[in-house]
Amino acid sequence: MSSEEVLSDAIDFSYSGHLIFNGLYTTDPSGLDVSNDEIELLRNRISELLPPLTAEHDGGPKKGFQRINLESYFDQYSFERKNASLTPKHRELAEVLLDREYVREEYTGEVRVQTDDGRVSGEEITRHSAYLYWLLPSLLLVQGARPDRKRAMSTVNEVVGIVNDEGEEKRLIRIDPVKFDPMFLLWLLYKEWKGEPFESGLTMLNISEVGLLGSERDFFGKSAKVSGSTNIFQSLPFIEGLLKEKLPNQVAGKFRVSGQDLAVDIRESGRVHIKAENDIRMSTKFERVLLGVQLVKELTELRQNWTDLPTEDQYPPPTFAVELYERGKEQEVTIDFEKRLVKRLLRERDESLEDWPELEFS
Repeated sequence: MSSEEVLSDAIDFSYSGHLIFNGLYTTDPSGLDVSNDEIELLRNRISELLPPLTAEHDGGPKKGFQRINLESYFDQYSFERKNASLTPKHRELAEVLLDREYVREEYTGEVRVQTDDGRVSGEEITRHSAYLYWLLPSLLLVQGARPDRKRAMSTVNEVVGIVNDEGEEKRLIRIDPVKFDPMFLLWLLYKEWKGEPFESGLTMLNISEVGLLGSERDFFGKSAKVSGSTNIFQSLPFIEGLLKEKLPNQVAGKFRVSGQDLAVDIRESGRVHIKAENDIRMSTKFERVLLGVQLVKELTELRQNWTDLPTEDQYPPPTFAVELYERGKEQEVTIDFEKRLVKRLLRERDESLEDWPELEFS
């Protein structure tokens, strides 16, 4: 076995389930500046407050948090290894993470095991996990099935609702869920339509699937999903759905981060699924999780930058509707949409038709 294979095999980090971040949260410490010393104090305080993984009685099921310590796995990692997915930048990311696995074990029934002394009866224990990756002070990512994520966050929220040293009742840190507004997802689509790059470390390479949701039911129903197209902007259901003000609640496609191409599914709810495809298909779970954390970090920063944009840059211009309409006509389909998308974009931009006298649908 080569030294490269030994290095790869030595990293036994794993996680259960798929690489799905089912909970994204912004975090805002109370009365804290952003100095490194203050952040380290916050890290230590949270670490003290998170209940450790323990059992209520000897041999019983356990519950609590244990350290993942992604940083330590870099002691066995070679950046020069063939097909290595990570860079020293990912080591820096692991160093600043407060990473924890939330574990909840439960009895699931009696089992009988054959031993040298005969059969022995006992209670089978099932283990449930959720994984927390906390980029203090501002972003918390939770990976795991929804029930496990909810239980973990219930405990985290109990922990941060503490009484401080001065005796005042005060939250240690404010935690709010992150969602991807349909208008933000529409902005992503518009940037891809125009071929404009993001001003971030994230690049969108293509769009493979879009979910659309409207307020009214029509021929296509209230919602629609368009997938399997090599060019989503040639899809008539997609064009007609957008023009009729069905806004995206899901965008899936290929994104590039740190030179790696990742297949990503983004949902309005804040769910981000990074699939074991493209460049990370052969990567270890250790590599995948750090690439995933970096991608979600870049995505949430992009979302925040979007909210800070001037209105005229935050929302596509109404001419986007004209371009979509013309794309439909190129396929010999005239779409009757009563200018619904136009009206929505004008409303978001705080404009009127008078501001766009050149707006015409041929």
